Amino acid sequence: MNKRQFDILNRLAREGEPITGKELAKTYLVSTKTIYNDIVVLNDFLKPYSSEIVKKPSAGIFLVLDDAHRHSLMDLFQVKMESTVIQDEFKILATFLVNNEIDILDWSLENFTSESSTKRELNEFEKELNSNGVTLKRRNGKLMLSGPETVIRQFFRNKLLSGESHTNLERVIHTDCITDGRIQELTHIMNQYLKQYQFSVAHDYRHYLLLDLLIFDIRWSKGNKVKQIPRVDGNHPKVIETYLLARDLLNAIAQKEVEEAEIIALSQVLISIGSYESAYLGSNPKIEKTMNEFILMVGDLAGIQLQEDDYLKMMLLNHFPAMIMRLRNKIHLKSNLIEEIKYQYGILYNFVWLSGKIFKENFNVELTDIEAALLTIHLEIAVEKVNQPMTIYVVCPHSLATSELILNQVRKVTGQYENIQKVEYSKAKTMNVNANDLVISSVVLEEVSYPYIHVGTIMKEEDLLKIQKKFLTHTMGQAQSNYLLKNDEEVTKRLIQRLLGNSIYLKKKVGDAEKCLTKIIQLANKENTKNPRFEETIRHRENLGITSTYTGIALPHANPKEVQTSELIMMTLDKPLYWGQNLVKVVMLIAISEKELNVYKDALKVIYSKIDSSSYIQKLWEAKDKGNFLTALFSEAEFEEIL
Repeated sequence: MNKRQFDILNRLAREGEPITGKELAKTYLVSTKTIYNDIVVLNDFLKPYSSEIVKKPSAGIFLVLDDAHRHSLMDLFQVKMESTVIQDEFKILATFLVNNEIDILDWSLENFTSESSTKRELNEFEKELNSNGVTLKRRNGKLMLSGPETVIRQFFRNKLLSGESHTNLERVIHTDCITDGRIQELTHIMNQYLKQYQFSVAHDYRHYLLLDLLIFDIRWSKGNKVKQIPRVDGNHPKVIETYLLARDLLNAIAQKEVEEAEIIALSQVLISIGSYESAYLGSNPKIEKTMNEFILMVGDLAGIQLQEDDYLKMMLLNHFPAMIMRLRNKIHLKSNLIEEIKYQYGILYNFVWLSGKIFKENFNVELTDIEAALLTIHLEIAVEKVNQPMTIYVVCPHSLATSELILNQVRKVTGQYENIQKVEYSKAKTMNVNANDLVISSVVLEEVSYPYIHVGTIMKEEDLLKIQKKFLTHTMGQAQSNYLLKNDEEVTKRLIQRLLGNSIYLKKKVGDAEKCLTKIIQLANKENTKNPRFEETIRHRENLGITSTYTGIALPHANPKEVQTSELIMMTLDKPLYWGQNLVKVVMLIAISEKELNVYKDALKVIYSKIDSSSYIQKLWEAKDKGNFLTALFSEAEFEEIL
C-alpha cells in the first residue's frame, strides 16, 4: 500500500461519506482509472478484516467496516498515520539536506499525495525551521532554505540528534540521501586522522562528529558552503591545534582543498568535543578572568574559599573554552545525570546557575542545564576537598579536670564527632596540623605555624560560636554551616519572610505548566512586571532547561539584573501537573536583584536545601491556609532531615 492508497483508505474511514472517483483523482492529480486500481489494492488489504470499499451508484465510493474489526482497523490507521508522518518528515529533511529546495508539485507526484497535503506538511516543517533561525523562500513553485549555512547545518545536526539519533540517521539513509558505504568511508577517514593527530574524542561524541562530517560532505558537494569565518574570542583559530586536524579531515573528505571558513567551523566543533592540552586555552586572559570571577562568586555564595585551589582552576581553564564553543554553536550535549546532580548537589547547582551571569557578561552565552551540571561536578570535587575529615586538637596545660571541662564544652558544639584529640602543651609546637584541622587552646601558643582558636577555661558564647562555625564549615558538604548555626537561623527565617511577604497562594487551578508560569509571573511585584525583560528572562530560563525537580516543585526564576524588587512567590496547585518530566505540586518564583544577592544568599541556601525533600514539598502542598503553610515552610523536622 502506497501513501496515496493509505490516504484514500484513511479518508473513507474517517469521513464515512461517499466520495466520487473523479474527486479523488482531482485531489491526487491522477486518472480515475488509477483511483479504481487503488481500490482493488485496498480491498485486497481489507479482506482479512471482513471489510471492503464499495461503489454506490450516483453517490460514489464508500467504506463498509465490519463492527468486529472496526477498532483494530482504526488502531492500525493511527499507527500507520504516525509512522507515515515521521517517514514524510525525514523525506522532507533529506530532500532539503541534499538539494536545499523542494518542488511542491514534483514532491506530490513522487510521494502519491495531493498538492494541498504537501503544502500542509511543509508548513509544519517551516514552523520548526523558523524556530531554529532558518527561513523558506518561495519561488516558481519551489521552497528553498535561506539563512547562514552554519545555522542550516546546525538545524540538520540537531534534528538528526533528537530522540534516538541512530534511528533518525537510518531514516535519512533509507531515503537514499546517504549510503552505508559512504558512512563507512567517512568513519574510516575520521578515525584515521584522530589517531594521526592523537586527538581524543569521547565515544559518545564520535557519533556527533561523524554527523557533522556527513552533513559537510552532502552540503559542500552541492555548493552549500560556509562563507563567514567564525571568530574565537578575538584570536584566530589557526593558533589552535584543532585547525590542522580540521583542515586535513575536510580535505580528505572533499578530495581537494576546502575553504578557510569550513576549516574554522569544524575546528570549533573539535574544540567543543575533544580532549587535549593546549597552551592557548590556559593563557587566554579573558578565559582566566572569567574563571576567577566564577570561582569567586560561587565560593562567596556558598561560603567557601576556593580561590586557592589550583587544580580547580586548571580544570575550569580547560573546560571553559570547549563549553563556550558548545554554547555559541548550540551544540547540545546529552546526559541522564542532570536530575541526579540536581538531587545530590542541589545547593551548589543553583549557585552555579546564579553565577552563570558571568558567562553572559563576558561571552554573551547562557548556561544550559547540562553545562551547569558539568560545572557543578567540578566544583563539588573542590568543595569536598575543603570539607575533608578534620581532626580537632584541644591543647590543655591544666589539670585533668580542667581538660575534661574544655573537652565537654567542645563536644557540645560538635555533637558526637569522634575525632577529637587532647594534646599536651609541651607537644603543641611539634604537632603536624593539616589545613582542614581545628586547633583549640586555653593558652596562648607561641611560635606555631598553624592557626588556632584561643579560648578561656570556661568558654564564652562567642568562643563556642567560633568553634561551631569552623567545625561546620569543614565537615558539612556544600557549605551548609552558615545557616545551620542557631543564631543564624532566626536571621535567615526573617530574610525568607521578608522576601515572601504575603505572596502565598494556595490550591490554585491552572491548566498546564505554561498557564501556571503566566499566572505566577502576573502575581509578581509591579516594580518587576512593568519591566518586560523580567518576564522574558523567566521564560528564557525555562527554555534553557526545565526548572522543576523530582521532589515536586518548580523553581522558575528571573535574571537578577532584571529584578527591581527582590521577592519570593509561592503557589500550591489544586492538582499536580507535569512541568517537563516532573510532576509538580508547588511552584516558587525566585526573583532576587543583583545588588541583594549577597544579602539573601543564606536564605537561598536554606530554600535550596529543603526542597530536596519530597516529604517537605508534600507538607507544603497539603497546607490548608497560610498559617499552616508557614509552619510547614519553617518546619525543623525537615530541616534536620537534610543533615
